[in-house]
Amino acid sequence: MRVNPQVERLFLSVWKFSGLFGAMLSLACGETVEHQHIAGSGADVASLSAALSAASSEKANASPKGPKAGRGGSGGSGGAGGSNAEWMLVKNWDFGSDGGNTIHDLAELSAEFQYHDHWGTIDNGGNYGAAMVAEQPGTELAGQRLDPGGEGKFREITATSLRTYVRPLDPGQSTVSVSSHNAGCGSIVAKWSLPGGGAQLGQDMKWETRLRMPKPLSAYWLAIWNAGTLWNNGPELDVMESFGTPNINHDAFHSNTVGGTDTINYASWPNGLTAAGVPNTSEARDLTLWHTWTLEYRKDDSYEVRYDNWVVQRGTIRWITDRGRKQPTDLHFLIDLGWGHVKIADVNITLPASAFPLEYEVDYSRVWLR
Repeated sequence: MRVNPQVERLFLSVWKFSGLFGAMLSLACGETVEHQHIAGSGADVASLSAALSAASSEKANASPKGPKAGRGGSGGSGGAGGSNAEWMLVKNWDFGSDGGNTIHDLAELSAEFQYHDHWGTIDNGGNYGAAMVAEQPGTELAGQRLDPGGEGKFREITATSLRTYVRPLDPGQSTVSVSSHNAGCGSIVAKWSLPGGGAQLGQDMKWETRLRMPKPLSAYWLAIWNAGTLWNNGPELDVMESFGTPNINHDAFHSNTVGGTDTINYASWPNGLTAAGVPNTSEARDLTLWHTWTLEYRKDDSYEVRYDNWVVQRGTIRWITDRGRKQPTDLHFLIDLGWGHVKIADVNITLPASAFPLEYEVDYSRVWLR
């Protein structure tokens, strides 16, 4: 059904107001913000905004906690774009069993993330070579493999991070094949989402993720991306996507939209990074090292992607899909930590089971709004 513009504007106004109120309460308590949908409140918006600004500024200027500080990337609070004084932290997924983190164990991971995409598939509709494995009873879809006993076979929480693994689904396998889909992986998809993006949301959004791939493998599939439930050649924002072909040795990636316009041409991933000013050195491009990707998607439909200190893409995208008529859609947060793709010949391969596991590590992922 086509959304009436007046109804849509009213919805976005209410949603933004509820976000301010919920953020004020959460920031005052030092907790991750969850949007509270409040009906019929008579609170004064100006007063709420002033209180929120003060609380947000105080939080933004706080020092990052010990274990995470000084490990590269853009830091704990400022992000690659500098001060967050104007930004409201709405999601802080900080992985690690140490007390200063927010996701301490697999139960807390399962409370915030699901082990299937927002379309209800565990392998991108049969495209990926490794299927997401569910973590605990009750988190699996019908027919989905469950990690037995939450033993850390596909995911584990270390003192300071989330580690995920791609492994054979059956310990007795001698080979693992993309086309057979007989590998499991620890990809994660946030349960939390936004009702839209860009002008459809009416707010700026920033999403920052710090990760690495300490043990790469041919045909690895690594991506940080946004997509909507309604999808028809977009809308999609690939903050970063990399996969291990014979020509890509965990040293390049691309950043692009689907359904938008992009400034930097990534027909050749290494050349695209060079055009963005990223030095052609192992320190700058080696994905086995820690790096930080930051997407800033603004309410004027412009966007920018930063990789550590480099702007690696910018452009515009309207967060709508075209299924005969333009329709707004929601915006989801996906982190692919997988292996292979059946429609890409260079990563549609077979490997001996002894080559595994492929390993990824995620430090944190955070979302701000303003």
